[in-house]
Amino acid sequence: MSLLDQNWGTGGSADDEAQDDNQQGRQITTSRDGTLMLIECAPQMFELLANQMKQDSSINNDDDDDEDAQLTTGFQLVMRACQRFYQSKIISNDKDLSGIILYGTENSLNAFDFKHIYILHELAQPSAERIIQLETLSNKNTYKIKYDELFGSTQATGYSLNEALWTCSNLFSNSPQRLTIKRIFIFTCNDQPHASNLTLERQAKQRAKDLNDVGIQLEVFPILTETIIRFDFKKFFQDVLMLSDEDLDIRNNQEPTGRLNELLKLVYSKEHKKRAYCTVPFSLGKAADGTPLEFSVSVYNMVRPCPKPTKIKLDMKTNLETKIVTKHYLPETAEILMPSDIQYGLDVSNRRILFDSDEIKAIKKFGDPGFELLGFKSLS
Repeated sequence: MSLLDQNWGTGGSADDEAQDDNQQGRQITTSRDGTLMLIECAPQMFELLANQMKQDSSINNDDDDDEDAQLTTGFQLVMRACQRFYQSKIISNDKDLSGIILYGTENSLNAFDFKHIYILHELAQPSAERIIQLETLSNKNTYKIKYDELFGSTQATGYSLNEALWTCSNLFSNSPQRLTIKRIFIFTCNDQPHASNLTLERQAKQRAKDLNDVGIQLEVFPILTETIIRFDFKKFFQDVLMLSDEDLDIRNNQEPTGRLNELLKLVYSKEHKKRAYCTVPFSLGKAADGTPLEFSVSVYNMVRPCPKPTKIKLDMKTNLETKIVTKHYLPETAEILMPSDIQYGLDVSNRRILFDSDEIKAIKKFGDPGFELLGFKSLS
């Protein structure tokens, strides 16, 4: 059977364009990132921030100074940064997963019963409830009461960074969604957390290496307080982050931050990840035995339009997402047509030439995409 009322290359162009737009939107939202905020709750994190000791209005505008004035401790600063991070995720990509883990707390809440490790938020999409909770934990009038209620009134000292990283790895492993990129952001004011225990220090470094081997990225954000005026990555975190000597000098030349704007800029810069638009083969020819020699080349799009989110059609009665099913019928007999029954027609000189779907694909394909080395130009 044939369906002759469709013109190849002309009919249904509006629907095809709409379908392409929807497909483009789906391609952008298929990748999910997972980010865990690992926050140290050492006593120094509850000290007065450096920007509270010396007000410098020349760094930020009045609105930023007003907000910085409300954040008096490092813990408040990190909670507010996490709140802003959640809000930005809802706007930029609400499919990404985020979570918060605190270590150094009196109370414990984790799957392995590790002491002094508290999972505040499991790995999930940001929600209004989570943002409101972080608002409470960053407000100078309510954060202390809420902290004591959830995590205990005293800060612990015998905690293990290795166990905290293991908890993060477990959350990634149990993620309900497949994650393209996995990150752990460590917020701390302690540049050598296990200075008096070499065993715990060695275990933490090995755990960081294991995470890097499985593709989990680690990043450290130092917090500037009244007693923490310098953060030396060489003492401990150079091995954790596997920094080269050049990267170490760059990190050590950057002062720890005590302002919300500065911390957010650092977080967003580390959160951004360049993704390849596609990969194409580069052919160098064939070896002596006839084996093709190729390597893959990644293509990056420097400028890309931001498409609208894909539409979701809901059932009017149940408010559930509907499933769209398209069927073609033969007008004469109302018989359902299979994809192999449908042909496309093109009118040429008063004749209609028919093509099936395989022929259409063969006509549109000019060859496999890629680059091929044709030769070398002589230098002479």
